[in-house]
Amino acid sequence: MIVKPIDMPLVIRQAFDSDSDLLTKIAFDAKQTWNYPQEYLLIWKDELTITCDYLKTNKVFVAEVNEVVVGFCSIVTV
Repeated sequence: MIVKPIDMPLVIRQAFDSDSDLLTKIAFDAKQTWNYPQEYLLIWKDELTITCDYLKTNKVFVAEVNEVVVGFCSIVTV
């Protein structure tokens, strides 16, 4: 497969408190693409919910294309 470069600028930035609801939606949507049973999503609710406290205690980065959040990642110390 040949991968063509994206002509849209990708911006990586630190997540803001105001991103928490959207990041939570992205986390749940990502899990749902794998067709997990709804019961699993309920079990994982706390782990998939991105709170302002989570953003303060972990390194969370957001990927944006044309100022639209398209994904995120977090680095957690265990």
